[in-house]
Amino acid sequence: MNLPSVKRMLFSVAVVALICGCGGPVEDPNAKPWRSLCEELLDPDRIARMDLPPSSIITSYDRTGGNDDYNNYVRTGPKGWWVLADIEGPGYITRFWFTGAEKGTHRVRFYFDGEKEPRIDTTMDELCGGREQYCWYSLVPISYARKLVVMTQKGGFKEGGWPRLFYQINHTSLPKDQPVASYPKMLTASDRDLIDELRGKWESAGEQWIAKPGENVLNDLILAPGKITECKMIEGPGEISVLEIVPDFSKISAPDRREAMLRDVILQIEWDGCGEKSVEVPLGDFFGSFWRRTRFNSMYMGMSGNRFRCCFPMPFKTSAKISFKHDGVEQLPVKVVSRVRKLDEWAVRHGYFHSCWHKTGPADVGRPHPIVIASGRGKYVGCILGVTGVDQSWWILEGDETIVVDGESFPRWHGTGLEDYFNGGWYYNNVLVRPFHGLTFRVPFRAVQYRLHPNDPQSFEKSIAMQFERGPGQASKGWMESVAYYYMATPVAAASSLGKRNERSLPVDQFAAVTILSEIINHERLGDYEGALGLTLDFLARNPEMPQGELLRLRAIAYEEKLHGFDAVKKKYEDFVADSTNEAAIAEAKLLLWFHESPNNALLGAYCNAGTDIVIDGKLAMKVDHPERLIVKPVNLAAGDHIMSVRAQWRRRVPWIQVCLRTHSGDFVSRPDWKWARNPIGAWASRDFDDSRWEEFGHPGLNGPPQIPYVKLMPNAFVGMQANAIGIQVPEWDQRRDTIGFRTLFRLQGPDVPGK
Repeated sequence: MNLPSVKRMLFSVAVVALICGCGGPVEDPNAKPWRSLCEELLDPDRIARMDLPPSSIITSYDRTGGNDDYNNYVRTGPKGWWVLADIEGPGYITRFWFTGAEKGTHRVRFYFDGEKEPRIDTTMDELCGGREQYCWYSLVPISYARKLVVMTQKGGFKEGGWPRLFYQINHTSLPKDQPVASYPKMLTASDRDLIDELRGKWESAGEQWIAKPGENVLNDLILAPGKITECKMIEGPGEISVLEIVPDFSKISAPDRREAMLRDVILQIEWDGCGEKSVEVPLGDFFGSFWRRTRFNSMYMGMSGNRFRCCFPMPFKTSAKISFKHDGVEQLPVKVVSRVRKLDEWAVRHGYFHSCWHKTGPADVGRPHPIVIASGRGKYVGCILGVTGVDQSWWILEGDETIVVDGESFPRWHGTGLEDYFNGGWYYNNVLVRPFHGLTFRVPFRAVQYRLHPNDPQSFEKSIAMQFERGPGQASKGWMESVAYYYMATPVAAASSLGKRNERSLPVDQFAAVTILSEIINHERLGDYEGALGLTLDFLARNPEMPQGELLRLRAIAYEEKLHGFDAVKKKYEDFVADSTNEAAIAEAKLLLWFHESPNNALLGAYCNAGTDIVIDGKLAMKVDHPERLIVKPVNLAAGDHIMSVRAQWRRRVPWIQVCLRTHSGDFVSRPDWKWARNPIGAWASRDFDDSRWEEFGHPGLNGPPQIPYVKLMPNAFVGMQANAIGIQVPEWDQRRDTIGFRTLFRLQGPDVPGK
């Protein structure tokens, strides 16, 4: 069979173009067509509905209770294949997640309704549009009328059980009297237009799509310490479609106090005058700003500028009351904007929005971390989780999530590892934001991650207990802090355990002094340069005697250049050179000034844990080998085409290279599309070398770098270099200790040289 092309969907969601098959079962003319499932995804309010069918999950978790959550399949299939799922219809898959395969060419098959030949026979890359965070996943609904069997090529054929195949398949079963048509054998032009529309809606990251016409209810408040301050009552029936909160931190006395306010102030929401707070969560955490303000936008919550935003639909029958409990020591002005649309009537399909907060730590060894434990009828729709490992490892991420519904003796949902639940794997790569999941913070050994469930919520009739294992055997001494989002049929008290103000303080980071630059770079990767500047200044205020403080002070000026332009900071650079006594910082300041003296001036930066030579147009430009420091050198390049060649030799454990050439035409950085060869021969670094037989590198970037055991990253002033460049490590490089060659072509623009 010929495999048609695949349409890549933004945010790592792929649409598979199907193989045309012959014969097969006759479709029910009354069945809901596949495209209707996609149309339902265009309705942002469905996350608040209580009348939708529940979802289930099939995973490769270790049935013995251990931590070997891989190569556990339903049964063997044809020779060389394993059956991952055998599901009775009608229903549809809402999420397919997979990791552990050696390459994206690992195959997967979908058999529909008893067909002898697979209707979908494809690779992981083609099904999911490529790999992200070391995993493959797809959120495109795959419907089946009577039956669906999912198979993959078997793993476990090498020593140690490699490939170790992990998988999670979320699916929704429909009542027998609600038939659905199986995934079509060929997508029509109309189907593809619908997918394009859905992609565009998701790309908007929420607000423009979700926010509906309505009245803005404004409140300008002064939150006084030790007091509860209420907003104006909102009468129903209605729905809060957008909630915006803008704190004014300008009058707060110290930088660290501004961030502490995010947990000193508790957001509370009461529905229908029930007397209970159905939302009771620290202000920053509710919007995804764990530990400090973080500018990002998911589909339902985030932050832009100084504005916190929540787009979870919040319907209510008679009234909504928003209030703030201030446990801090300084008053805080806030502006609250609630966009409210009136409902013609209250319907039982509406659910009441709830949110709760929990924190557990070393004293809770032996017990799981609760995300939400609630009684009544409702559905769980997502969470944010911050973890801080204190075991000097990522062991805390080895815990599985479980969901027990309605008092059942066995979890209805059993995952395969903490980061797997958040569509990641292998302790993650770099920070990223997607509409329904993301990683907003990652340094050794701390991470903040979120996942939302508009398409695969976990419904319950009587009770729910959603928890994360505290590492294998509940043995990790680390900290876990979480916000849960869920809907209930009637308003009840939020299942929070807020404790006293000091009990909500941030966990101590034992590596903060050596990972501060990695933490700052997190903000850069999110495009949050304002947050990166704020963190830099806050850290300097808390650590005025830090040995590398001068380099961070210079980096703060470089952030001002990024935000306001070179002319706004040129004098600051010159004053820094004149006043500083730190030779390394002065040298970097001079490089930043020199860069702007000529359009041919460029800065070549390399951060490598391998013996690395960088050659430009056949001439050696830099030799570098330093696992803790970015090295930057000046280079002069005329407009036109150039070749960069990199020779990397194994030196020590976990070798990597990360390269960034900063020019006035933009940054040219190490990427998976660079060409490469193992142990290249001949004049391969020369400008005219024929590399047509070399392949693109193609492997995903590293988590970081640095990579464990190298945790320290020394400060520098070169904003964006390490955030933009991807760390590259060749598979098996650590064992074979080869010399690896890389090549890439880049073009510098000029009066007679157009961009490329």
